[in-house]
Amino acid sequence: MKFKKYWGLLLCGLMILGLIGPMTQTAQAATPITIGQNQTVTKTTGPAASSYTVTLTGASSQAQLRGKSEWISYTKKNGKYEITAAFNPNASTRKGSIMFYEGNKTWTLQINQTSNSLTGVPTSYAVSNEAKTYSFNVTRGAGPVKSDSSNKAWLTTYVSGTTVYYTVKANETGTSSRTANLTVTVGNITKTCKVTQNKARTDISFPYQSDIDADNWTSTRIAKLSDFYTKLINGAQNRGDTKAKDAITRAKYLTVFSWKCLKDVTWTYSSGKTYLAGHTYYGAPYQQATNDSPTDYIGYEITPQTFVTRLQNANDKFYTKRTTSSGNMGPYYGTDCSGFVSYCLGLSSRKTSGTLYSDFSKPGAIQSNISSGDVLYKSNHVMLVAAVIRENGTLKGVVLLESRARTTASGRNIYVYYDNDATLRKLFNNADFSTCRDILQNVIDKSNTGTISNFINAFPAGTYTLIRKK
Repeated sequence: MKFKKYWGLLLCGLMILGLIGPMTQTAQAATPITIGQNQTVTKTTGPAASSYTVTLTGASSQAQLRGKSEWISYTKKNGKYEITAAFNPNASTRKGSIMFYEGNKTWTLQINQTSNSLTGVPTSYAVSNEAKTYSFNVTRGAGPVKSDSSNKAWLTTYVSGTTVYYTVKANETGTSSRTANLTVTVGNITKTCKVTQNKARTDISFPYQSDIDADNWTSTRIAKLSDFYTKLINGAQNRGDTKAKDAITRAKYLTVFSWKCLKDVTWTYSSGKTYLAGHTYYGAPYQQATNDSPTDYIGYEITPQTFVTRLQNANDKFYTKRTTSSGNMGPYYGTDCSGFVSYCLGLSSRKTSGTLYSDFSKPGAIQSNISSGDVLYKSNHVMLVAAVIRENGTLKGVVLLESRARTTASGRNIYVYYDNDATLRKLFNNADFSTCRDILQNVIDKSNTGTISNFINAFPAGTYTLIRKK
């Protein structure tokens, strides 16, 4: 009983691997035929293998084979002839015969086989650059279905019954699409499917060309922003990147909350802006104050929740007072670039960009040393390195966050650089690419994304310095 059990499992495994054909393709039960002296009996069959048990009327045991077609075989058993016609491997009909003789007497069986066929193989198939398995079903007249993709290492295939499976490896480095031929064969019939895989990095169209303003954000877009942070957090956790997880979690805390103005509040950074009465905004407002200008930094002196509550009072300081710095006027509550970075890095108090630069270490060249939790410093401005992806030591993905003037939500200034879609998916906790694309389209503008080469060009050595918390 155990032998039967394991034999059945073995047969199923061989069928799945395509090493044997489906069991339904074995020859049917033999058809009995009687052939008289000097008579020819003709049988027309489909392309599948067929078998016949033939009785020769009036023949003795001395009857002999005179000739036969090569695809017809026979054995003699109990005075009768077991004749088998192999399946027709061709896309055309064929005729064959087998003749026996004894003296001047003959007995002939003629077999006419209809043509074989193979349909359902697509001539071409376009696939994404992700690692994935695809399949299609074929219809054939007779015989086992086989497939092959030996000309390219990134494409493998196998057959189960009449279903052809093919698996593509991720295209993680190709700057252009790549192609491979997948062949499907039944007998002598072969059809080819040209598989084209997208290039490593899929172009994304961005509806926001520059300067996304938080007051134009809908509840749907703020939900996308929340999803952006959540997927970054989970992606960092899955990679074991605790620094990135903690920094992004704090950035989300300062960014994904809404607040409503009761009165107009005007500020003068970067040509000025007004928070309009009755409008809803998201995230900590941008503000910067000198030491002699009183202020409450969100994340330090005040929590986002307390900030939202205070704004419900029309006499609150947010409406009655302003902060000043270098001649600019800003809202009483908010955060600036260094306040945002200080909070995201878990510092006990807000630091200025100059203090961060002097207190932090300088690990060296950006491209070879950048790591999550680092800071990019440029002329009294700082940006948080929220996440970094490397593959075999090579930089493949970077996410930067900053708070900057003209930004009503400190998470508005998000920069995402990646060399391939696989890297983007790793950043976003292995979400499918369509989800990644949807999120990016809603939370950043076109100027804030690109490849790693774009990142290096945008943040060149000598202009930006990499600094790191000691």
